[in-house]
Amino acid sequence: MNRLLIVLACLVVLIFGWSAYLGQSPHPAGASTSLTPKTGASKIYFVPIADFPRERLEPLIQYYRQEYDLEIIVTDGIPVDPRDEG
Repeated sequence: MNRLLIVLACLVVLIFGWSAYLGQSPHPAGASTSLTPKTGASKIYFVPIADFPRERLEPLIQYYRQEYDLEIIVTDGIPVDPRDEG
């Protein structure tokens, strides 16, 4: 179960980082830049893996909504075949 939590956390970080990267525009040399990523009107999709409970996602959902003003969408989970879990 810990492996699933780590994979989910990595997925969230990847999605958030990618959306922040796409929200930044290139600045000419010498222009003042802000290190704060632009996140207005951004969405984050949580995709539970296997039987990951939604209750464990709620703290993450609340955090990203409050801290970064993001729209959070929880999709249907991805089933995992237990025979594939080496």
